[in-house]
Amino acid sequence: TNDEMMLYFIQYTLGAPLITSTAEEMAHKYNLLVAPNPFTSQISINYSVKGNQEVKFELTDMLGKVMTTENVGYVTEGQHVTSISADHFNMAPGIYLLKTTIGNDQMVTKVVKTAY
Repeated sequence: TNDEMMLYFIQYTLGAPLITSTAEEMAHKYNLLVAPNPFTSQISINYSVKGNQEVKFELTDMLGKVMTTENVGYVTEGQHVTSISADHFNMAPGIYLLKTTIGNDQMVTKVVKTAY
């Protein structure tokens, strides 16, 4: 799919480790939801984990420049929400990539920042 091709391109350019799950599998496995998308100033990432898992989010522009990293650390089993505010990073409207790492699984989600 196009998402998988984008993922392999990102892995190649950013040197990320090989992904063990497809984006759809990981989204389903962790009940992952990124909303709103598109967003103006803040996105919320809803996810659930089974057992204790280490969680990290990294927001980059399309060239791989890291805008912010949210290292949540180890979370307990259950539903969680992490918010990322774009107001602090002077992000221009455009397409960004949100890399989600939960345990050994990684996934990249395309998010769109709008002006309004």
